[in-house]
Amino acid sequence: MMSNRRVLEILEERGDKLNVPREVNHWIYFKNEEDRGAFERAVNVQNFTTIDSGFDQNYGEYAYKLVVAKTENVDVGDIDSYSSLLLALAEQFNGDYDGWECPMILNDDNAEDN
Repeated sequence: MMSNRRVLEILEERGDKLNVPREVNHWIYFKNEEDRGAFERAVNVQNFTTIDSGFDQNYGEYAYKLVVAKTENVDVGDIDSYSSLLLALAEQFNGDYDGWECPMILNDDNAEDN
């Protein structure tokens, strides 16, 4: 949750409209394909969409990557809720939740990658 606060502070300092929904990507890493697949099925039921999955030996024992996304607000309550859910599910399926990122929204018509 502390990491969430730091990211939100940076977004806010740069003029982001935190209450505007946008696609938020979340990274989770696993030790094997089975755990990654079970986690993916569990989060798809929660309306998260799979953006990317793969294998990268540079991540050591947690080499099975999964990136999921959902359109959500990034205010404190919402982002804490989503990241807590994903953290709990990652732990349930022997994974490691690595965090999230989103585009910056400077006004209702403008999105800038963050």
